[in-house]
Amino acid sequence: MHYEAGSSTIGRALAEIRPLLAERGFAVPDRPGVRLRTLADVSPMPKPRT
Repeated sequence: MHYEAGSSTIGRALAEIRPLLAERGFAVPDRPGVRLRTLADVSPMPKPRT
């Protein structure tokens, strides 16, 4: 899927999400005990089936 977002928009979103991940992490639904805290943690996650 392509949303035609500009690089400054993406950069701003990354700058906002990094501190939130570091502070609180993200609990993965249906995966007890898995908590993502960095963008590197998010990358290797398997993609959902469609």
